[in-house]
Amino acid sequence: MAQGQIGFGTATLACFLGFMVGNVLLYWVGSLVGHASLHRRPVSWMLSPEQVQKSMEWFSRRGPAVVFLCRFVPGTRVATYFTAGLMDVGFGRFSLYLTLSNLIWVPLLVGGTAFLGSRVFELFEVFERWALPAVLGIGLVAWLVVRGWRRSSTEPE
Repeated sequence: MAQGQIGFGTATLACFLGFMVGNVLLYWVGSLVGHASLHRRPVSWMLSPEQVQKSMEWFSRRGPAVVFLCRFVPGTRVATYFTAGLMDVGFGRFSLYLTLSNLIWVPLLVGGTAFLGSRVFELFEVFERWALPAVLGIGLVAWLVVRGWRRSSTEPE
């Protein structure tokens, strides 16, 4: 699309179908794991039956809206769609909200890609050049902060 090799409609349809298939698979994996697994070890060691019940009630009330909104919040989709299946949110409700969110999200994504075009590739080159040094630098700073915090928080002997 960014290079003009396929049209907007074709790119949008392909992305839409890919997102739908992938997201429904996440739901079905959660569904296959099953709600009963929440009451078995090792999960039951971390979650009480009361917590599971509260979560199910919350997800039953807000799940569809969360499914819709998480399409627009990076890093939330895998856990949300898996949980929707795990918490036995109805597949029809899940699919409806997923479809609605994708009908909005996908044209924005494809249109943004077409608009930005090759500029995105330039950003990837910058990212590629600086990613490793940045990660190493952040790791070093985090290590120094933790080390300093440990030293300052220990009582003198």
